[in-house]
Amino acid sequence: MSSIIIGLGFLVVVASVYILKLSFEIRDLRSDIATAAVKQQFLVDYIDSLSKQLKKAKSSSLIIK
Repeated sequence: MSSIIIGLGFLVVVASVYILKLSFEIRDLRSDIATAAVKQQFLVDYIDSLSKQLKKAKSSSLIIK
């Protein structure tokens, strides 16, 4: 009977360690998602600024010609 209790206790310890590990991985993934969202916004802003510069350059080159 005591071996069953020890086995169940070991199983609970292993399961809790695994759950703790998964919670840390989920936290890291959320952090990665937030970082990716910020980088995506920077890229969108950069592409918008390049697009505006290109339009400005095209319009100024049309005026010169």
